[in-house]
Amino acid sequence: MSELTVQQALAISMQSEKDAERVYRKLHKMVNNFVLKDKLNFLMKEEKKHQKIIQKLYEKIVDKGELKPVDQTIYPSLSLALNESTPVPDLIELAMNAEKAAEEFYDQLSEETEER
Repeated sequence: MSELTVQQALAISMQSEKDAERVYRKLHKMVNNFVLKDKLNFLMKEEKKHQKIIQKLYEKIVDKGELKPVDQTIYPSLSLALNESTPVPDLIELAMNAEKAAEEFYDQLSEETEER
């Protein structure tokens, strides 16, 4: 991972959390299974919580203002899928891959932070 500033890392994280929430919301509208709808609703709420955590970190560490959006994201394929008519199974697979990529991104940031 290239050297990122704290602000860049938080901005990328925020954009990724917003994209994930949008994918779960899109899936929620596309499916009929009430159990899956319930799970997707839970995931949307979790992504909102993550956004609030990132915003609070930004305010504490960088600035009291709003975190500015960026085009960069942890898993770019996820944002692309939002603009297409991607089938439900493919969206679910993309969302799972995005979650794995986010975990790796946060782990890497954590390791780099501990080294500094």
